[in-house]
Amino acid sequence: MTHEDVPYTGTVVAGPGLEISSPATCRAFECRRLGLDNELGSLLHYFDHVVMQGPQPNTYLTLAEYLQSGSQSHLWASDIIEDITSLNYIRDSGMGNHIIFTDKPCYCEHHLWELAKTIGLGEVATPDAVSSAAQNLVRRDEVRIEELEPGVWWGSTKTPMFNNTIGRPFHQKRKPSRRHVAELVIRDSIAAMIIDAGTAKALDLPLSSVAHPTLFEQKTADEVTVDDVALRMKIPVLSGLSTAELIRLRITASDDFDIFQQALRMAISATLANSQSSNPAAIGEKTWQEILKPALADIERKLTADRWGLGVGGVTTVSVGFAAAAVSSITSLPLAAALLGAAASATVPLNQFSEYIKDRKQARSSPYYFLWRARKMQTHA
Repeated sequence: MTHEDVPYTGTVVAGPGLEISSPATCRAFECRRLGLDNELGSLLHYFDHVVMQGPQPNTYLTLAEYLQSGSQSHLWASDIIEDITSLNYIRDSGMGNHIIFTDKPCYCEHHLWELAKTIGLGEVATPDAVSSAAQNLVRRDEVRIEELEPGVWWGSTKTPMFNNTIGRPFHQKRKPSRRHVAELVIRDSIAAMIIDAGTAKALDLPLSSVAHPTLFEQKTADEVTVDDVALRMKIPVLSGLSTAELIRLRITASDDFDIFQQALRMAISATLANSQSSNPAAIGEKTWQEILKPALADIERKLTADRWGLGVGGVTTVSVGFAAAAVSSITSLPLAAALLGAAASATVPLNQFSEYIKDRKQARSSPYYFLWRARKMQTHA
């Protein structure tokens, strides 16, 4: 898909830590899977699409040329296996329906660093900043180098800027120095960060990054948007689901999700209007604590309190069909007796039964009913 085809609403750009082809993301499938399961799902609480670049075809063209030259690097073969496994997982889990693969722009080195200045990353991208960061990593003994095969080395490090260990191959006869490894790994990662941020800027879309997100959140309270808050907001009920589980629930309860999505947007907007904070995560937490969490508790109360009052507390579920039948024949005590059981109906007042049905209908019509369904999905797993 080209940039012109990317939807302008409900879409976010994948940044470092989520973009599966980023140097800041480990290429191993298990590491990619953790990011997709833990981070992509939190975006799908609110957004519908995530823009990624993904594995690039030119990588495989380079591989073909490399193999034709007579080289038999196991590193290249391993990369292909990890890419195929990752893409199959994205397809089979349903994530592919929410990921838009498109090329992110390429820049020459000069324009790349010029872009860094315009998006607020100039200070971390200067040669002096890179050199200083590399020196600190070497000093702390956080650079690792191993020989994969003759003439191929893997250099890696864990930087404060990213949440995991990142690295790159070095094709040379002699073992590279730790300082050289640290500098190139940091430069590659910052370059990827700049390109991701540049893509988001070009598309006028928010950027999701699990790698040092504060670099992208240098905004005043007046500049923070609903999308900014949604990017950093954690909803515990939904975070307990894997990305694949959330996608399945979005499909089976699509109407409930559409209503919830709109309600979430309005809840964040209301919280923003009454907040002077410039911290999107804090505003998101306030939205959860003051709006979503009480609404979920109210749904739970309505769906459980009257059930105990009716003397059917041991019944953990009452079917929608039962509620519909009861509403249509609410004045018929004999039918109520048949539905509830003779022993229960003999002692249940009609008005109490009516309140039970009324509360169930109100709970199901709540814009946050999707959250209750997500909670039940976890408890019944």
